[in-house]
Amino acid sequence: GKRRRPPEPVLPVLKLWNRFQEVSAAYPRHRAVVDDVREYTYQQLHRAVLDYRLPTERGVVLNVPKGAEFVVALLACIAQQRCLLPADVKHPQRLKDILAAVGAKATATLPEFAAPHAGYLIFTSGTTGQPKGVLLDGSGLFEIIQDQISALDIRAGDRFAWFLNPGFDASLSDIFVTLLSGACLCIPSFSLTLRHSFAEFMAGHQITHTDLPPTLMHLYDPSTLITLRSLIVGGETPRLAAILPWIETGKSVWNSYGPTEATVSTSMVKLTPAWQEGDIGTPLHGVSYALQVDGRVEENPTRSEERRVGKECRSR
Repeated sequence: GKRRRPPEPVLPVLKLWNRFQEVSAAYPRHRAVVDDVREYTYQQLHRAVLDYRLPTERGVVLNVPKGAEFVVALLACIAQQRCLLPADVKHPQRLKDILAAVGAKATATLPEFAAPHAGYLIFTSGTTGQPKGVLLDGSGLFEIIQDQISALDIRAGDRFAWFLNPGFDASLSDIFVTLLSGACLCIPSFSLTLRHSFAEFMAGHQITHTDLPPTLMHLYDPSTLITLRSLIVGGETPRLAAILPWIETGKSVWNSYGPTEATVSTSMVKLTPAWQEGDIGTPLHGVSYALQVDGRVEENPTRSEERRVGKECRSR
């Protein structure tokens, strides 16, 4: 008889889709995603994902503008266990360079190196040199998202403002801490440097949570953000002087740390007036830290020098 083909491997990122389906069933009429032109309830978003047509190739470039449709395409890739490359179409030269780096012959698909284990491909920002492609299977991502939901206290009906570039891995965190908790992802179209637009958006959408670059926090007056309860900062070391006004107005501020190679985030720390710069907090689920000094390895160090992370979240 004919030999049976071995079953396709189940990617760890499929946990995200399974949990999203549970949330959609629990809160079908809750708003899930809102941008400048359209919105989806959880029921509508679930249906849109199931109906979404992807290229036949396993590797998919998400060259969709940031907005509700980007979220639909992202969820479709995960539901169909494709290897996805989130792209930022607002920066065409970066996208062109990335596609050239991976050898893509089209703007919608990735070459065959998108092996069965690969969940997504992310390029680093390039702040320390040329952007580097990191291929991950998503191990530990679901557990990291759950840890972040718990820390940020995101609940069904809350509203998260997604400001970050869709091409960076922290956007995966912003999207899924929202959609796996029954909250609403609110997507603006303006630059974060526009202070008046920021204030109007935050008030108009009654934003409860967001993710901000530390270097821009001094631009805003946190006392005017009445509905904001929690925010996460990351990507660079925050300065306590810029954070204090937010803490003093009752906001819960969390710093997230983790290289792209370690799946979005490896640790979080709640910032207080007593926080010391360099304290990256305690490891998240499935992560361990070790400090290497003079060839010796110290497990679970308290100092913040050279670190490496546990294998569960490492890239391939």
